[in-house]
Amino acid sequence: MTDNRDDILVKKFFEENIKEIEDNGFSRRVMHRLPGRASRTNRIWTLLCAMAGIAVFVIFRGWEYLTACFYDVTADISTTEVQQISPVTLGITLVVLTVLAINSYVLSEE
Repeated sequence: MTDNRDDILVKKFFEENIKEIEDNGFSRRVMHRLPGRASRTNRIWTLLCAMAGIAVFVIFRGWEYLTACFYDVTADISTTEVQQISPVTLGITLVVLTVLAINSYVLSEE
């Protein structure tokens, strides 16, 4: 309740004490001096790097490495026995994942 009253008082203060400052074209001059060209060159550079990455992926047959990695990971997971995982490790993992989920939720709300 006090916060709301304080907000009203602050808003009233600023409404009563508003002062207009003449711009005299300052904002327009600043906007014209902003680096618009840098934005275009960044987009072009990003596009060139992406194309180079795709070309390297195709030239070196990156899909073969990805599938080999996928098979290795799935083979490792399938051979791991559940009894080898200790309850302490499982508990710590669940706590960390819960904290990360809560942190992600809180940050998305802000």
